[in-house]
Amino acid sequence: MTKYSPEFKLKIVREYLEGKISAAELAQKYNILSSGGVKGWIKEYRLRGKAAFQKNSKEKKNYSTEFKENAVKLYLTTDFTYQEVSCQLDIRTMGLLCTWVNQYRKYGEIPEPKKHGRRRNMELKNPMNDVSNSSDEAYLQHINGSVAKF
Repeated sequence: MTKYSPEFKLKIVREYLEGKISAAELAQKYNILSSGGVKGWIKEYRLRGKAAFQKNSKEKKNYSTEFKENAVKLYLTTDFTYQEVSCQLDIRTMGLLCTWVNQYRKYGEIPEPKKHGRRRNMELKNPMNDVSNSSDEAYLQHINGSVAKF
């Protein structure tokens, strides 16, 4: 997948908005694989203006369960598109909203996010300090006896 700079996208959209060339012709002119991408940029620009192409910060944004449910209900009870609701509520990508709606439809609610990573309360056990069964004890005695003979 080719990534295009915000400046390039803005240039394409402005050229389209001049009304002299279609999205498909722009895609062909600038060797963009799909005119759908150009149409998406145009739609995004109409919704958000220049801010549509500004790079989002990489900082992760957390949304509360209540916020997610309100966003889902707004989508389900109105004629707004995913893109329009995402724009209105400042949700970074419409894919997030789509995921929330699918979860709501499947489970009747939005599940709590899964915890990732290692549990903090786990204590690391040193296997040399914790000899719990007799076969381990026998093995250690065997090794200790072998080492003592050398």
